[in-house]
Amino acid sequence: MPSITVTGATATLDGDDMPVDATPSLIIGNGSFGHDISVSSQAELHMRWHDQLNVSVVVGDGGIVSLEQDIRFTPGHAIQPATDTDYITVACNGFRLVMGGDEEAPVILGKQSWSNAHIELAGPVLLGNQSITFVDAGGFLNGNGNRFSLTNDGVLDNNGNEVTIVDTVFTVNQSNQFTGDGQWHFVNTVVEDTNNYSLTLNALCSGSVVNIFCGSTTFGDGSRIALNKPSALTGSWELVSNVIINGGSNALDVNNGIIVIDSDAKLADLTLCRVRDRSFSNS
Repeated sequence: MPSITVTGATATLDGDDMPVDATPSLIIGNGSFGHDISVSSQAELHMRWHDQLNVSVVVGDGGIVSLEQDIRFTPGHAIQPATDTDYITVACNGFRLVMGGDEEAPVILGKQSWSNAHIELAGPVLLGNQSITFVDAGGFLNGNGNRFSLTNDGVLDNNGNEVTIVDTVFTVNQSNQFTGDGQWHFVNTVVEDTNNYSLTLNALCSGSVVNIFCGSTTFGDGSRIALNKPSALTGSWELVSNVIINGGSNALDVNNGIIVIDSDAKLADLTLCRVRDRSFSNS
């Protein structure tokens, strides 16, 4: 396997990106780079980097980046497709991938799949009009309280597994947000939309399209939903069993929505607004 080895130095290449053409290739060592690392289309780069990586890894269509240890990017850098139409794979292999920007300049992600993912946010990220798919045994995302913006029609997709999302603040719009035939396990995760609705989820969610406020969402056994602000439901919530909705003295407008109760649901400290005869049903 061809390799680039850097030991405590700065690697540059005449003002251009550092190219990776041979496949697979290995980058190993510590230090810093003067320019982004470029991975050619259909090429594969293995990463064994000991320091924070101070540049982005820009990958052509069909390219693969495979982690051989935890990789942490400095603020503003990440693994990204070369163009909006390129689709790439990040094989985490159970190692941590740490990235993020700041409130003024979140890291912008593109179309990619995350395999055996263990993602940690060190700052805000934005997924614009693209999708990220969790594959191969699902994945884990720890937001560390940071914001993950899906407001520009970004979609997280789950390819038939369980994905656990912890301590993340999602900003979403009114279209699809979480898709696929797997299950989403939200832990202390906030979902806010562009209408200023907000809730905190400690919940198991499923459905081919999980759209919290205006789609159809199934909340699994023992799920907890807490309203942070007055909100409105224009889709449907199916409460499977032992689900609790805590309103926090906030109002939930159900004029255009429906709550389906399978068994043993509890609504606490919640004001229901504009209730119709079809606002509630039993499955």
